[in-house]
Amino acid sequence: MERKKSMNVICILSDSLRRDHLGCYGNDWIRTPNLNAFAKDATVFEEAYQGSHPTLPNRTDHFTGKYSFPWHGWRPLAADEFVLAEAVGQKGITSMLVGDTYHMFKENFYFYRGFTGWWWNRGQEGDRLITDATIPIVYPCAKEKIRLPYPERYEQIIRNRYELETDWFAPGTFKKAVEWLEHNYQHESFLLWVETHPRALCRRGHDGR
Repeated sequence: MERKKSMNVICILSDSLRRDHLGCYGNDWIRTPNLNAFAKDATVFEEAYQGSHPTLPNRTDHFTGKYSFPWHGWRPLAADEFVLAEAVGQKGITSMLVGDTYHMFKENFYFYRGFTGWWWNRGQEGDRLITDATIPIVYPCAKEKIRLPYPERYEQIIRNRYELETDWFAPGTFKKAVEWLEHNYQHESFLLWVETHPRALCRRGHDGR
């Protein structure tokens, strides 16, 4: 009897992370010791290029296995597209999507389609999460210094971050991913897809200088 092969896959996407900001790619003024250590035992690609840009067209490439730029712009996954999570599900593989990338989870975009489970660390960008009018709206610097292109979202972002347990969303996202691994590592095979989105208006306690 042939023994069934198993494979566990963890995919981590850090939206907008620049390779020239990593020590393993030659940066000598930003400290990335953990990624540098991991790179020593991993395969580091020197000439890899993404097919599509930005966030949603890029994820469409990943999930469909197709080169979608420039035919597929910033829009939901097509309802008739056969996607990665559905493919592994047909093989009986457990899949989990954990992320804080707002656009992956917003209504009617369906990027969580096919995953056995998914968890959204809410609050990034203009996520309509917190409506508490008693939260003080304190900007980290003068508004004109803020680089986000949507000024109408600023106050929403500040409210969303007010009671955040961590200074940034990413630690909470990875904490959840680690918790999932602790309870699910015994699956014969699994796919864990982790999404982080670093863009934020401010860091709590930052003085803007």
